[in-house]
Amino acid sequence: MERILSQEEISELLSAVKHGDIEPEPEEAAVSDSGSVCRLDLVRAGSNNELRLNNLDLILDSFARNYAITLTNRIQQPANVKRTAISSMECESYLNHLKDGAAIGVYKLEPLRHGILVVFESELSFAMVELLLGGNLGTKSRMAQRPLTSIELNILDNSIGDASLDLVKALGDLDELTIEPQGIQNNPRMVNLIPADAMTIVAKLDVEMNGAGGQMHLVIPNSVLDPLREKLQARDQPDNLGDNNWQKHLRSELPLIQVELSAELGTINLEMRDFINFQVGDIIDLPWNPSDPLTIQVEGRPKYFAQAGIRNGNKAVRISGIYQEGAEHGN
Repeated sequence: MERILSQEEISELLSAVKHGDIEPEPEEAAVSDSGSVCRLDLVRAGSNNELRLNNLDLILDSFARNYAITLTNRIQQPANVKRTAISSMECESYLNHLKDGAAIGVYKLEPLRHGILVVFESELSFAMVELLLGGNLGTKSRMAQRPLTSIELNILDNSIGDASLDLVKALGDLDELTIEPQGIQNNPRMVNLIPADAMTIVAKLDVEMNGAGGQMHLVIPNSVLDPLREKLQARDQPDNLGDNNWQKHLRSELPLIQVELSAELGTINLEMRDFINFQVGDIIDLPWNPSDPLTIQVEGRPKYFAQAGIRNGNKAVRISGIYQEGAEHGN
């Protein structure tokens, strides 16, 4: 490190600059503010869906396997159930897109505030009715453009109830849950267990029975999953691995955060009249000895001690110690 100029040398240097004997260094170009800002969402980080809960897909896959067995036993024919998609949307938006012929089973989960919907889309509803009434699954139904009758809803009641029971079994080891049927509807406007503006998870599953079938949906409000969120995220994870996706993402981003670092030469108290009378070129004497260490501040907090000097033509500081109180705030 090069030596620090004395006060007399500094005065001579300022005088030479003022009279034009020495040209000042050109100012650095201002940083443009036109750069784009990238938004970081810690909640949904690393996810393509609007909402993702760790291991929810494993629970739904377990439900699909169990319901396939339950459905096979009920209809006495091979049945296959496969999860195809998980999305997030408002309950009202989902219900408005249902077509005539859909069967909507409404179930309350105790002790949670709201419940769930088990929905058979029209194609699956009429296929199930024909099968349970002894019809031929190879013949495509021609009744898929009308609402279900009360008799048809009663026929589907047990099949939809089986789906809700299997879902509770899949969630049973996460919390003590009981199911309370609230009825089966063919009119989405009659579903009032879930608020219209509530965000829900919609799990779509394909049901196949000897080449026929259709799609069923599980509609689960976020208010139902919130109490189970931590247990869902911890499921099937070793006890010594507490990290999840957003924590790992945060840790990877923290080293890239920019912080402001400043070296404080010293402070001085002045009277207001002295401050008002300042002129360009005035020199303010600081009560600081060049041999004394500087205080290095990070984001306004004192963190280190340092020695001032010059390196490669630039003003520089060399860290000489850690500020005792600043060490409590981390390095």
